[in-house]
Amino acid sequence: MIIHLDNTKLEIGRQIRSLFQASYKIEAALLKADDFPPLKRPLKDFLSCKNEFYGYEKNQEIVAIVELKYSGSNCHVQSLVVHPNHFRKGFGKNLMHFVLQKTEANTITVETGFDNFPARQLYKSLDFKENGDYDTVFGIRKIKFILHKELK
Repeated sequence: MIIHLDNTKLEIGRQIRSLFQASYKIEAALLKADDFPPLKRPLKDFLSCKNEFYGYEKNQEIVAIVELKYSGSNCHVQSLVVHPNHFRKGFGKNLMHFVLQKTEANTITVETGFDNFPARQLYKSLDFKENGDYDTVFGIRKIKFILHKELK
């Protein structure tokens, strides 16, 4: 079940940060990144963040989270994380389907590490198109994806 997460509540903020830490440790290793900024994100940033957070809850445990940042008619998927114990079970894809159905934004963007092939495959399977790549100041190569929703 997908639920809205009130990241301003201390216990929810702690759960969000804990899941982000577990997931991003794996991504940092995958990308061979010694300095990985998402792992340095402090609890206070989650508690004061204005983005929207949604979690996939299974057996009363949050197993995946998506963080959305809106700007005008654009929705940026700031983060999509799945707990390592639940990789390859479809939770990330289910959250992305939720985002595609929920958002009224005309354009949805997302970025991931260039060598994060599971994430790249996920976004391509959802009809996102590659929209360039770049190197961060931390030496991490990233790839951008974009999806223009059909106007109905």
